[in-house]
Amino acid sequence: MRRKGFTLIELLVVIAIIAILAAIALPQFAKYRLRAFNSAAESDLKNIRTVFEAYYSDYFTYPQQIPASTGNITVQYPGKPQETISLSNGVYMQANVSTATGANDSYTVVTHHTGGDEEYGGDSDAAAVYFKKDRTYIGQQIPEACPGANANQIDFGGWNIK
Repeated sequence: MRRKGFTLIELLVVIAIIAILAAIALPQFAKYRLRAFNSAAESDLKNIRTVFEAYYSDYFTYPQQIPASTGNITVQYPGKPQETISLSNGVYMQANVSTATGANDSYTVVTHHTGGDEEYGGDSDAAAVYFKKDRTYIGQQIPEACPGANANQIDFGGWNIK
């Protein structure tokens, strides 16, 4: 009479296969999370730039400087209505504005997700998205301060173009 069931060896083989699959899947999951955090920061940068440019086309001015902030950010324009920008959870942004000509005529803005390893930058004088990547950026709000804004000049020297 033969017993029905699994032997100890069969169970160990199944457990070993599951462990191997988990060892392959977990690092991939961490990479996907990192890419998602970076994508949120890049997307928020593009949204911020769209808001700034739309407002500029209406009022011919950019907003006041914005210190490192997260969440819902109230953007104040000189003598104009306020506007609110909603950032993704964990994303921080900072913006600098040039007033060299007496008006807010140029801006730089950076965004970073605290869980990501890339910081993104945008300049009103260029359509490109700039970035810097460093594993030490993980856990920081704004790893590198937003460069100063200068009209008719690319302000992200030393940054890579996306």
